[in-house]
Amino acid sequence: MNKGYAQILAAGVYSSIQDKGRFGFGQYGVPNSGYILPNIIDEDFTNAIEFFGTGLTIRFSHDVLLNIVGFGLKIQVGTVTHTNVSVLTVHSGKILKIVKNEGNIGYLCVLGNWQSEYVMKSYSQMKGITMYDRLYPKMVIAYQSQSAQIQAVIKKDSKIDVGISTFNVMPGPEYHRFPCDVEVLTLTIDAGTNRQAICFQDVIEGVFPEIISSYTPVGTIQITKGGKVFILSKDGQTTGGYYRWGFLKVEDLEKLYLKKIGEKIILRIVGV
Repeated sequence: MNKGYAQILAAGVYSSIQDKGRFGFGQYGVPNSGYILPNIIDEDFTNAIEFFGTGLTIRFSHDVLLNIVGFGLKIQVGTVTHTNVSVLTVHSGKILKIVKNEGNIGYLCVLGNWQSEYVMKSYSQMKGITMYDRLYPKMVIAYQSQSAQIQAVIKKDSKIDVGISTFNVMPGPEYHRFPCDVEVLTLTIDAGTNRQAICFQDVIEGVFPEIISSYTPVGTIQITKGGKVFILSKDGQTTGGYYRWGFLKVEDLEKLYLKKIGEKIILRIVGV
C-alpha cells in the first residue's frame, strides 16, 4: 500500500470528491449527492475524484495507480500524453492534467481511497455539509494506492447510449394544475451545468407561475417565471418554488451529463 498526497494545482470545472451518496437526511434539506454516474464506478472503489470538462491538474507526492473512468479522455502526465486509458501509474513528483474530455465528465479512482472528510456516512463533498464543497487550488488530499490493477472500465451491465437526443418525461404536478401548451422542449445544454442542475441556454415562452416551495427529487424539470429551464441533479435542493414541468428518469439524467456543452436535446411529455 503506497501512501501519498495529491496537491491540486488547478481544479478545472467543479471537481469534487464523491462516493455513492449521503442518504437518509432529505427531511433536513440535505441532498443525496454522490456520483453523477454511479453505475460505471466499480464497487471496489470507496470514492473518486469526479471532474467536469478539462483543466483538472494534480501533482502526486508518491507513486499512485489511478483507475480512470470517462469517455474520450486525454490525460497528460509530465510530457507524455495518454488517450483513452483506464489504468495509469503516476510516479512521484509527476503532474497529471486532464486536457480533453469528450464525455464532459470523468473519475479518478484509487483502491485505497482519497482521504477526505467523512460526514453523515459519506465522503461526498457538499456545500454547507463538508468543509469544502469541491476541490480548490492549493488543496492537498492524502491517498492510499494499492499495486493490484483493477480495470475500472465501464461496467458491462451499464452501457450508456450517448447518442440518444430525445427523452421522455412524466408530467409534473404543475403541468396539470396550471395547464400550459408546452409538451415538447427543444433545449441547448449550457456551460453553467454543474452538480446542482443541468442548465440550458434557451428561454421558453409561456406562463409558468411560481408555487409554494414543494418537494423536488433528483430529475425534477423546473421552469422559472422568466422561462429558464433546469433539471435538478444530485446536489439540487430538496424543495423549490418553481413550476415543476416534469420528471426525468435518473438513468436519462446520467445520459444528459455525457452530452457536450452546446448540444441540443429534446424533452417530450408522455402519459398526459
